[in-house]
Amino acid sequence: MQVQVLSRALNIMLHTAKAFVKNRIYYLPHLVDQKLFLNLKYFYPLIFICIYTFIITMGDSIMSYASPVYIEGKLGSSFLMGVIYASSSFIGLISDILFGSKLRKKGYNYSLLYAGIIGVTFPIILFLLPGKTPTFLIAMASWGIYYEYKRFGTFNFIPCYLSKEHHGISWGLINTFGALATTVSPIIASKAFEKSNTYPFLISIPFYIFSIIFLMLFMKFVKSKNTNKCLEQEQKHSNIIEVKRTANFWKLLTKTMWPILLFIFLLAFIDATFWSVGTVLSEQMKSSGNGLLLFLYSLPTIFLGIFSSKFGKPFGKKRTSFFCGLIGGFILSFYLVFNSFYFLLPLTFLSSFFISISWPEIEAVFEDFVSRSKIAGSEIISIEGGAINIGFIIGPIISSYLAGIFGNKNAIGFSGILLMISSVIAFSFVPRKIRLPQKSFDEIIPK
Repeated sequence: MQVQVLSRALNIMLHTAKAFVKNRIYYLPHLVDQKLFLNLKYFYPLIFICIYTFIITMGDSIMSYASPVYIEGKLGSSFLMGVIYASSSFIGLISDILFGSKLRKKGYNYSLLYAGIIGVTFPIILFLLPGKTPTFLIAMASWGIYYEYKRFGTFNFIPCYLSKEHHGISWGLINTFGALATTVSPIIASKAFEKSNTYPFLISIPFYIFSIIFLMLFMKFVKSKNTNKCLEQEQKHSNIIEVKRTANFWKLLTKTMWPILLFIFLLAFIDATFWSVGTVLSEQMKSSGNGLLLFLYSLPTIFLGIFSSKFGKPFGKKRTSFFCGLIGGFILSFYLVFNSFYFLLPLTFLSSFFISISWPEIEAVFEDFVSRSKIAGSEIISIEGGAINIGFIIGPIISSYLAGIFGNKNAIGFSGILLMISSVIAFSFVPRKIRLPQKSFDEIIPK
């Protein structure tokens, strides 16, 4: 049985690799979706969400780089830093369960507005309050809630303005602008540490404020014609019923999507590893370049995002994502082999190159699920967020524990091996077409 499963996975991977070459996917000038940019109905909203993402991610990424280094410096323990860092995603997971469906009904403007308001409290807490464990836990709680508002707002925004055929390119462009921020911010944060260990928190605050102002300007001058259509029209229920309903949907969706959820969990696991253990490794090797490790990790998304919608067309978004995850994990595993920082830098770039293709493709898959589902859109967003949150909960804890035993570098290498395994599993068990159980969804809805 195991041999048959492995054989099937290898055949699918070989077919996918041939498709990459056959369709000349490497010839980038043919990959840009020109129709999207020529249609102003799509162009203005897409540019808004991309710029908004850049602004708020600048503040977010500065905090992502600075907070693990600051916390470990105060506590003197990589493992404790990982546990505290993971607490933000634990709060995010609880937020998913408690009010995920309500965020879906509120619409993108409500979610994105409160993302900026809640997000700015994160650096303010760390900047003003003493560097103690309670302070760190409160700050991480605000960060976890902020992330959920931001994620739901973005998911709600796309179907309001963009058609299903543009979901892939939309997520690619959003990730590109996010990557622009995450590419620059580690260098800014690393330089800011030279002034004081709290100075990065201070310079991140304006970005959250600017994101709120930019959103309010968009809401004033651009109106959505399909706002009501992209929100679920559902009756209101008590929090207890909502939690039970979400749990039932999660149970049902997990049976159908578990290989994809495992895969996206590992993508988040690696991201969390780089932004926790990786930031510490980068600071330890500061003489080789300020923030250069995270710079190269974020760089590929900048120029790959705009082509993402074309990568999946010849052979499907799911297989594209799994194949690129497999290659990215394989390259990342060489962290276990090389010790020189100058070898680690190109390995980081190459692995991130393939992982950067994988992320928007799998996100576009979930966006398609949301569009296809008549009544379970918020639960699909929620379960995808749950997988990401669990990755960001477990990732920093396991990686920091491994870092304490094997070192920061090897902890990153182990995460690459895990991504390879999950990619093979996904290739083996995920069909080309996943059918959503709409009839079962109907039975879950409380009357």
